[in-house]
Amino acid sequence: WLDSKLSSVAPDTYLILDCPGQVELYTADSNMKVFIPGPPALTLENFLHLQEIIDHLSSRDVRLTCVNLVDSHHCSDAGKFVSICLTSLTSMLQIALPHVNLLSKVVLKQANVPIILLLLPQVDLVEKYGKLQFSLDYYTDVLDLEYLIDTFPEDNFTKKYKLLNEALTGLISDYSLVNFVPVTVKSKERLLAASQVIDKAN
Repeated sequence: WLDSKLSSVAPDTYLILDCPGQVELYTADSNMKVFIPGPPALTLENFLHLQEIIDHLSSRDVRLTCVNLVDSHHCSDAGKFVSICLTSLTSMLQIALPHVNLLSKVVLKQANVPIILLLLPQVDLVEKYGKLQFSLDYYTDVLDLEYLIDTFPEDNFTKKYKLLNEALTGLISDYSLVNFVPVTVKSKERLLAASQVIDKAN
C-alpha cells in the first residue's frame, strides 16, 4: 500500500510522517510501531516498526530527516530546558537519521529580547513565562550549559540534585550534537530558514 502511494507522487514531493508525540516512544523504546492505514482495516499487518519504515523508504532512495518539534516555553525554566536537550539527544541517538530540532513559538520583541509566544488570547507574555535568562542564541546553540546550573532555584530539593544536573548538562555538552532552529508561524523567514536546514540535513 505504501509503495503504491509513493509511486504516484512526484520525485520532489515532501512527505511528512507525523509520529505520535509521546517522547517515551523514541527515547526508551526502539520498537515503536506506526499505523499505516490501508486495506484491510485495522489489523496487525497495518502496524510497522518505525525502523522498518525508515529502512524501506531509504531503500527507495527517499531522503529522510527526523524533525523534532519542541515548545520554546521550556526555555524559561532551566530544568525543563536541560530535560528537552536530553530527550532530543536521546531521540537523535535512537533514530539513526539526520536530525533537526525546531524550537517553536519564538518571537522577538523590542531590542531582540526573546519572548515566548503563547497561543492564548489576552495573556501578558512577560508575566506568563518571563524573559529568558540568556539570549536566544544561547538556547538555540546549546553552548556552555554549565551556566544554567546557576539559574536553578535555591530550594533544598534542587540543591539535592545539583550534582545530577551538572552531570546531565556535561553529558549533553560532551556529545555536542543538540541545537535548535527557532521557528514561528508568524514569520515566513524563520519557516523558510527551517526548511532550508532540513533540506541540507538529508
